[in-house]
Amino acid sequence: MSSVNTFSHAVPVGRTNYQLLGRLVAYALLSLGVLRLVPTISFTDFHNDFSHYYLGGSMFASGLNAYTEPLEVHCQRMDFVFDPTIPYAAHPPLILAFFSLFSSLSPPVAYGVWLAIQIACFGGCVDIARRILGYRWSSAPWLLMVALFTNAICVQTLFYYSQVQLLVGLLMYAAILAHLRGKPATACGIITLAAAFKLYPAVLLPWFFFKGIGQPGQTVRRAASIGVVGIVCLLTPGIQTWIDFLTLGIPALSENAAKWCNYSAQNLVFLLYKTPPGIALASSLPASPKFFAVLASLAVLVAAYSSLAFFRPEKRVALAVLLAAAMVGGLVTWSHYLSVLFLPVALLWKSASRVDDRRWQVAAYAAGVLLMMPKLDCLYIDQYFSVPRVLLHFYPLFAAGLVTGLLLLVSQTRPRPAPLQIESGSG
Repeated sequence: MSSVNTFSHAVPVGRTNYQLLGRLVAYALLSLGVLRLVPTISFTDFHNDFSHYYLGGSMFASGLNAYTEPLEVHCQRMDFVFDPTIPYAAHPPLILAFFSLFSSLSPPVAYGVWLAIQIACFGGCVDIARRILGYRWSSAPWLLMVALFTNAICVQTLFYYSQVQLLVGLLMYAAILAHLRGKPATACGIITLAAAFKLYPAVLLPWFFFKGIGQPGQTVRRAASIGVVGIVCLLTPGIQTWIDFLTLGIPALSENAAKWCNYSAQNLVFLLYKTPPGIALASSLPASPKFFAVLASLAVLVAAYSSLAFFRPEKRVALAVLLAAAMVGGLVTWSHYLSVLFLPVALLWKSASRVDDRRWQVAAYAAGVLLMMPKLDCLYIDQYFSVPRVLLHFYPLFAAGLVTGLLLLVSQTRPRPAPLQIESGSG
């Protein structure tokens, strides 16, 4: 009998050991992340945003106008921590309607139910991201990504504030998955629901509606999906509640947006205007700082869509770019908002790992870590509100731009071929 060479997918022993080591490190980091999350959970010390959700939902259920009813009185009555910078509710009406379902529960029970929903949404986001990226759960690189995500500052702050970003992120990820699986009408409906909870997912709606549209029937189905979901989201809290949100809630949110922990492009402009050069410049400009702040947001959105027209990347990359633009191109980008950008970061890391250039990989890993780890500059404290200090603080915003830029560039780079394993045998 002669010896022949056959192609196989045999994995070298060294690579097997590497994967085993990677899994062990991932499990250790994941355990560390869970332990770090424990101090963020409290069934007694209720503060924003859970206190605002609970009180807003209770007001909505009682027929009170949450956008005009002072929160301070209700916080004192319920023994909640009151934030004087947020005197009234400013959340979209669908959030009020959603949390009205919790109004009959005591605060500790309501918090426990909402915490369970958050954990489920976290798991859902991670699993949908895994499906989009094509990983197995047992994959060492994937487990490492999840472990790093669990330890991210944006995730830690998200659970501390009991925010809704995981719920919104789950809907956005589900819409992306539906779109990638050839269900554009379903994607349109899901992203419309997400936009009713938080406004920023609407940035992706034009892409879902127009991408790949052809026959008139497709247009009708997508428009019907948006229309039906939109009408339900409009009527559930009531048209007047939406009017109150537009006339009272959004202005209240705008007044509260110029904070140090808001990483939006708009807020970067606002805070630069508060520096000595900005103050001097403002008096000589023909328009107000608010005009240029809104212009910065529009520039982010235009740049995102224009880059897709120029690079013509694959769908996953395109949607990741729009996801990042949605997060930083709005009025507010609190630190916990950045947790929704796990998908673009994970996609970049996977794409960079297939490029045979260490410089791309180092840049990709560094950009992703910086994006997931806001507030690191808070270790550096100074009293002088200067331009360099503001720019340093907004490194997550620049990291978001770097992540999307690298995604677009790496998507144009030819990946290195997978090594071909040859196994000898006798027959």
